[in-house]
Formats: sequence, C-alpha cells, structure tokens
Amino acid sequence: RAVMAPARARLKRILCVIGVCFFVAPRLARGASTSLSRSEIEALRDEVKEMFTDTLESYNVHAYPADELKPMSCEGVNTFGSESGFAVTLIDALDAMVVMGNKTAFERGVRAVIDNTRFDVDAHVSLFEMNIRVLGGLLSAHLLASDEATGFGIEWYEDELLELANDLGEAFLPAFETKTGIPYGAVNLKYGVEVNETTITSTAAGGSLILEFGTLSALTGDPRFRRVAEAALEALWDHRSDIGLVGAHIDIETGQWTQAEASVGAGIDSFYEYMLKSYILFGNERHLEIFEEAYAAVEAHVRLAPWYVEAGMMTGQLISSRYDSLMSFWPGLQALYGDIETATTTHDAFFQVWKHYGFTPEGFDVRTGAAIPGQKPYPLRPELIESTYLLYKATGDVTYIACGRDFLASLRLLKTNCGYAHMADVSTQKLVDKMESFFLSETLKYLYLLFDAALDRENIVDGGPYPYLFTTEAHILPLKPGIGARDNRGRPFRTFSSITTTAAKNTAASLVRSIVRGGSMVMKNMRDDDEPDKRTPDKFCLYHSLLWQIGLKPAPERPHNLTQRLEGLTGRPDGVRTFMSTVQEFFERMKRPDHRLAVRLGLSSLVSHEEDVIVASRLAVMLERTHKYLREVSDEYFDGRMCASVQEFRLIATSDTATNDTVEIVFKTKTSYQKASACVGKALIRVLGTLMHSYAYDIGSVYDCAVSQTTYIPYTDFEDPNASGDNVETDDEEERDYDDDDDDEYEPVVTEDDVL
Repeated sequence: RAVMAPARARLKRILCVIGVCFFVAPRLARGASTSLSRSEIEALRDEVKEMFTDTLESYNVHAYPADELKPMSCEGVNTFGSESGFAVTLIDALDAMVVMGNKTAFERGVRAVIDNTRFDVDAHVSLFEMNIRVLGGLLSAHLLASDEATGFGIEWYEDELLELANDLGEAFLPAFETKTGIPYGAVNLKYGVEVNETTITSTAAGGSLILEFGTLSALTGDPRFRRVAEAALEALWDHRSDIGLVGAHIDIETGQWTQAEASVGAGIDSFYEYMLKSYILFGNERHLEIFEEAYAAVEAHVRLAPWYVEAGMMTGQLISSRYDSLMSFWPGLQALYGDIETATTTHDAFFQVWKHYGFTPEGFDVRTGAAIPGQKPYPLRPELIESTYLLYKATGDVTYIACGRDFLASLRLLKTNCGYAHMADVSTQKLVDKMESFFLSETLKYLYLLFDAALDRENIVDGGPYPYLFTTEAHILPLKPGIGARDNRGRPFRTFSSITTTAAKNTAASLVRSIVRGGSMVMKNMRDDDEPDKRTPDKFCLYHSLLWQIGLKPAPERPHNLTQRLEGLTGRPDGVRTFMSTVQEFFERMKRPDHRLAVRLGLSSLVSHEEDVIVASRLAVMLERTHKYLREVSDEYFDGRMCASVQEFRLIATSDTATNDTVEIVFKTKTSYQKASACVGKALIRVLGTLMHSYAYDIGSVYDCAVSQTTYIPYTDFEDPNASGDNVETDDEEERDYDDDDDDEYEPVVTEDDVL
C-alpha cells in the first residue's frame, strides 16, 4: 500500500483534471438530496403519464398513419420505407398504453392497426428496426389483447395482430438466405432482397432477433422463425475472435469482419442483451453459455473501470476512449445478470455525463472529459433511464428515483408544439424537428415505471399475472405457457388460475411483484400446500440472475464463475483493467513527445486476385498519396507543422485471413494522440477515396464519394518506444511544447520506390 500511495495521488490529480472528478462526483452526487415524499413521486409519475398521453394524441391528430410525428411542425413523416406509412409510432406504443393503464387508448389503437396496416407493400425496410419496433410491438399487443388475465383483453379481438406479425415475419425470411446464415440488414417486404443490397450488416442487426422470432414461432407453431434467428446468432458467435470478442460490422457472405472494433455500444449492444434474455424467456441454455463467455471477454478486454470503451476484437488493445450513449443500457443488463456492484459503478459514471450536460451526447471522450465534436446530439434515447429503472428494482436505492427526477427535468426542455424534439447539440441545446417512435415506447415507459416502482407497483409489469421480460425496444413479453419459459423444476410457469390455495396465490403474487426487481425470470417454485418440497433446479437456475432476491440462494458476490473466467482470460486476480492499472498509463503515454501510431486498413478489393505488378503499383500510389495528404491536412489544420510521418508501410495477412490483403502503416509523431489520430484519419480517408475512384475507373464503374465518409480504421495501436519504462520523462518534460521546425525528422522513412 505504501508503494502504491504516490501512484494513487497522481491518479487523483489526473482524474480531477480530465475526468471532471468522475470517481469522486458520483458518490457526492449520490449523497445529494435524494429524499422525495410519496406525493412528490406521484406527481412525477403523473407528469410522465400526461406527457405520454398528450404526445400520443398529437401523433394521432397530426401524423397517423405516418410512421413518426414531427413535433415542431406538427406533421407526419414516413421513415420506414413505405409511402403510405406503417404507423410505427402507434404500433411501438401499444403496450406502453397498457403499462400506463389506459385500456381505452389501447383498444382504439389495436383497432386502428388492424384496419389500416398491411405489409404486402413495395417497401425497402431495415430488418432490425422493423423487427424490434413493429414485429415486437405487434406480438406484445397480441399477448395482452388476447389474454383476459392481463386485464386488457379485448372481447372482439380474434388474433388479427398475430396474423399481421406472421405476415411481417414471412416477409423477413428471404433476408436469411445467405452463405453464413446471418441476414441482410434490409429487405423489400414485397420482393425480398434487392439486387444491389449491401452484404455488410451490424452484429446487433443480425443477433437481435431471437426474442421476437422465437415468440412468433411459439405462438404460430411455425419453427422457421426461431431457427433462422438462432442460426444467425450462432453464425455471429462462430466468427468471434480468439479472445471471445465480436466486431461491429460483418460481411454476411464472406464472414469477414469489416469493422473490427469491439464494444458494448453501437452496432453490437443488443447482441449481448438477446443472448441472456433468450435464456430467460425460452430457457435456451446454449445462449446462456454464449452470453457468459462473451460477458467475461467484454469485462476482460473492453472494460476500463468504471467505463467501457472500444477495443480491437482480435487483440483487446484499446482503440478509442469513446463512451457512446447506446452503452448506457449495459448497467441494466448487468443487473439482469446479477453483477450489481459493477453495474452501479458504471451507472454512476454514465450518469455524471448526463448531470454535466443535462443529457447524454451520442459520443463522449472519457479521456478528455468532453463530448466529441460531431457527436453531440441527444435523440431522446432511453438507455440510461432503462438502466436506472432496473437498478432501482434490483437495489431499492432511492438515489435512482432522484436520477429519474433529473431525467424528467431535462426532458421538459425538449417540449415543443406537438411533442418532444431531438436535441441537435447538448452544448447549445438547439432542437431538431424529429421524434423517434422509441420516445413513447421506451423513454417515457421506463421513466413511468421507475417512479411507479417506488409507489404501489400496480402497473402490469410489476403487478400483473406474469413476470414480464423487456425486449430491446422495451416491448413486454410474458413468461407463461406457450412462450417457453420454465420454472426451477423445468416445468412451464402456471397462471394464477392454476394455483388453488390462498397461500400459493399470495406466494406467487409476491414473486411476480419482486421478480423484475433484478430482472430474474426464474420464479421460486409455486406449489400446493400438500405438494412436497422437492426442488431440483437445473445447473443454470442455481445462480442465474438475481435468484437471491426471490429466496432461492444467498446473494452472490458476482455471477457464477465470472471471477474465475476473468482471471483465466487476463491473468489478473480481479480480471478487470481499471484506470489505476491501464488508463493512467495510457494518459501518460499520450503526453510523451515521441510516439508511433499503427493503423491497419483492409484493402481486399484492391489487391485480391491481382498480379503482383498491379498490387505494387497501387500500393506505391497509396504511399505517395499518404505523404501528400498528410502534408495537406497538416497545412489545413495544424498551421503547416507536419502532424506525423510514415515510418513503416507493409502488406500483411491478418489472423483471420491467409492472404496479404491488409496494409499496416506505422506513423511517427511528436504531437498528442488526439491530434495525431485526427490528422492521420483525415489523410487516410482522402487516400482511400482516391484509390477507390481509380479502382472504379479501372473496372468501368463509378465510386460514390459518400461512401468514403463511412471509412473506418479497424485497428490502431499507440505505442511508446520507451514502453519498458526505463526512460520515462518527468512531468516537466511531458508538458513541453515541441515547436522545433526541424522537418528532417518528418522526412518519409519509406518511399514508393521501396514498395516498387
């Protein structure tokens, strides 16, 4: 401890400068005034309900049957590929009406969908978005409308929503006809996959289908939906790296990763969520096994406690210190899994970003403690509110209710003529005339449930006849016979009507109300008085989720085998990288005056199946243009001072391919990591644009300039030549401003002649 004391002192100084005291602020914030009276919480809950009711009415009056409402101009807009609209906002919000207890609005909404929604139309749609918003909404509403036990059964209803869901599922199936089994990201509902459809899809899009597709199979008896969803999830997992990570985007025909950053955010997030929830809803033990391996890999390689960042999926090396707002769902998923301590510390860090801006920007750099330029919008996202709700249910900590009060205060600022608008920039708080359907289906639903959880819990989720599971769009699916859920004896859950004794009914009611506190969907055995107590839980149910909350076992320190898994993956006793052991070193290296920045670019389209002389010629052009554009970018953005120079340039084969189709470039720089990476990134985007234009001309095609805007750098490694620590500079040396004009050090070490 004495040896570590100086390091801890330095860490505190660093964190307070660049992290806005993120380690200290959360606890101070949690010690702030969190006491709310019952009447105050009721007022907050009722305000959220009124926000929902008024916004839904505005949509019905000004936008229906369009997909979304423009809240500032009070107009409808179709954003899901159909000229006539699918009424996405209405379908997405049907079960939210039930959650808030409005049966009249629910019945009216179901009738409107049945009368006016059809899917046999020429519409090019996102498989992922239509699945989670529309298919999930139809299935959830069907299960509510067709079941009198919910209190929202509709007498005249005859499974019309299920028929619509089946029609939509049938329209999705052509997307799965691929070599890998991973579906296309988009499909035409009438004609199937279009001729020029891209073969690149995200991991989340291909791996977040099993809840909706599995439920559709269970309700229709058609196993095709479940099978294709399971095959897609397995195919993605089969392409994981040796260290158990998956990337963000993959080619569904070749199985090659096209974006190899691993994270728990955009492009990957719900892939993890659906593996765990598939086990909870269907009892799929294989998916729990996948989740546990994947979760351990994330904790070992992607977590820099208390944050989660972006790492190379092949190496686990840190690529970016970016926290994107979609990561905010992760503490809630950790609560479902039972990793409460980790979930609370991560939520604390995430919430400080909200406290700082009043919202969560799309991208926040945890290294600089600032929103990333160009990534400052807040599009009404629900993820942080979702995690807050689940953590309150798991812990009972009233601090999370105070967080809800802050969320609501911020959302009031987004009120417009007809609804609530996106914020274009959290710094300027300028609004944009857009309102996603998930504002009603998720954001307000979770906020309402958060406040109601502190009151009587009379909503259907906490007080209904079954425990419910949320999809990634917050649609509620019940655990009941016909869906596939099992109790700890491997038997289907019973409904209230099947439990005969008063004692058993009281036990079941208590369990239903507590079950979602930790998200556990494995209920304590509900038995008759004369039934012997013979519990034979399966091997997973003994430790899965928060079973300790419903009396099946003592509260664990961590989920089953997680500590051993992490130590096996990392060799560290705690298995997790933290600011103390990793990020501090990273920060210090960023300040040192002599660095190497390594970049790898996949160029298979430019070098595969080509003669050596053509490959050499293209690489020589690439190197020459890299020199040229580095100087141009330096002139434009860095006052003419060269930001970096090429030190190494070579064609290599990556670990997942046997052909030399990847260029590795090592740059030498004396500037900061942030400036160097920005400069190199801008230069390489121009280089790739030039190369692709030339390649397109060679094959008689045309290159779309817009594509160059999505170019990514799948691997970066910022190295210190003195990594051994023998020649670490003093603080004074680290802060020196290098203004020397000696450009000799920036002369290219490698030239195009060397390549030829």
